[in-house]
Amino acid sequence: MTRAEVTRLAREHGYNSSDPSWLTRSAGDKSTKSKELSFLDLTFRRDRLVAYREGKYAPGTKRIEYRNVDLCKATMP
Repeated sequence: MTRAEVTRLAREHGYNSSDPSWLTRSAGDKSTKSKELSFLDLTFRRDRLVAYREGKYAPGTKRIEYRNVDLCKATMP
């Protein structure tokens, strides 16, 4: 997925040009049902989305726990 495709998809889901820096920083989303705070960082290489880092607040530890997901892992035969 290219940066332009991610931008188009994000705009379809509520992001707009009033916040032009959203693509270059973490975006937080507070869920009203779970009272959970989560963050998502996107990583692009050569204009392709290759990974993301998700951070969620863990109330028990009062810390943000991170999970890194590599979208381009090589598959082993």
